[in-house]
Amino acid sequence: MVYQLESNRVLDSYLGLKWDERILNVAEDFAYVIPGTIKYWLGQRSPIIEYKLIGEQYARTQVENSYSITFQFVRGDGNRNNYHANR
Repeated sequence: MVYQLESNRVLDSYLGLKWDERILNVAEDFAYVIPGTIKYWLGQRSPIIEYKLIGEQYARTQVENSYSITFQFVRGDGNRNNYHANR
C-alpha cells in the first residue's frame, strides 16, 4: 500500500525542521522536496537464517524481521522551496 502525505511538516518531528529544504544529491547540489509530492510505503523483509558450525554441530541463528520505509518525492532544484530552476 502506498501512502501520500498532505504536508511535508508531518515528518518534522522525525527528520528535523526544514528537512525538505536541505537535501543534497550525489553531486552535492542543493534541492528541496516539492510540497504534496511525497509518497511512501512500508516494507518488511523475511528473517535471515544462518547456520554456523560450532565445534562439530551446526547452530541455527536468525536475524529478526526488519521493517523499512521507502520515500519517493519530486525534487526541486535550489536551496529554498520558493526557488524554481525553470523560471
